[in-house]
Amino acid sequence: MQKEYKLKFPNWVNNERIYPMCLSNDFDGLLSCKLLEMINGYYILYFYDFKGLYCHYYWRKENFVGIDIDLVNGMCWGNHVTPIFNSNSANLNVIEKITNENYTKKYAGSTALQIWSYYDIPLPDNEEAKMILLTIDCFYKGFYINDFRETQINYCEILEFPELIDLINKYTENDFRKIEKKYNIFGKIFMQPNGKLNSIIRLAELSKIFKVDFTLPYFRFDKVKTFIRKKHKGSNLFDLTNVFSSAMTYKNRTVYSVENVLCSESKVC
Repeated sequence: MQKEYKLKFPNWVNNERIYPMCLSNDFDGLLSCKLLEMINGYYILYFYDFKGLYCHYYWRKENFVGIDIDLVNGMCWGNHVTPIFNSNSANLNVIEKITNENYTKKYAGSTALQIWSYYDIPLPDNEEAKMILLTIDCFYKGFYINDFRETQINYCEILEFPELIDLINKYTENDFRKIEKKYNIFGKIFMQPNGKLNSIIRLAELSKIFKVDFTLPYFRFDKVKTFIRKKHKGSNLFDLTNVFSSAMTYKNRTVYSVENVLCSESKVC
C-alpha cells in the first residue's frame, strides 16, 4: 500500500497485542480472518451475521476486532462507506472520508485486499486466486463501467497491485462471473441450531487454490446479543443509539443493525 495511505490507518493495526476476532458471514470475512491469523496471530472467538452476535461457548468478555464489519464504535477492518466515521476503523472509505456526496469515488474492493496490501503480502502466483480476489464484493465490475474504471484503477495503484489491472485487461466480465459461480463466492456462513458454523461456499476447493486452510471454527458458539436489521433512506444522519454496525449500500441508503437490548439481556430471543 502506498505509504501516504498506510499512515492514515489507526494505530492499533500495528499493535503487538494479539486480538480476538469477530468473523462476519461471508468469504471476505473468512479470508480476512485467516490473513490476520497468519500475520498477527489473531484468533476467531466471535461470529456476527448482522442479526446476532455469537461467542465461543466459554465466553470471556474481551474487546474484539470486527473483521469485514463496519462497527459504529470499536476496532474493525471494513470496506463500506459508512454514515459515521469511526476513528478505529481500518477502512479506506472511512480514512478518505467518502460520503454520499462523493460516493462514486469509493473503494469498491474487499476488506481482504486492504489487509493483503497494508501488510505487504505478495499476491498469489495462481491466476485463478487473483481472479477470485477481484470477484469478492464484485470489485471487478467497476472496471467494465466507463464512469468507474479510473477510480478502480486508482485504488489498485493505491494498494500497489498493478497486476490486478493486467488481469482485468486480460479477461471479460463474464469470465469473472464464472469464477463466482464455480466457488459460490457469494454464499454465506451461517449458524446451525447446534451452535456450530457451516457454509455453502466451496471452502475445500478454495483452500487448495489459496493454499490456506479455510476450515471454519469447530467449537460451539452461544448467542450473546440480538439485533434488528433496519434500512434508512436519504442522506441525513439518523439516530445511532444502540447501532452496532452500519453500511451505505447505495448513495442514499444505509443498512444497519440495532441491538435489541431487552432480547439480548433476557437471552430469550
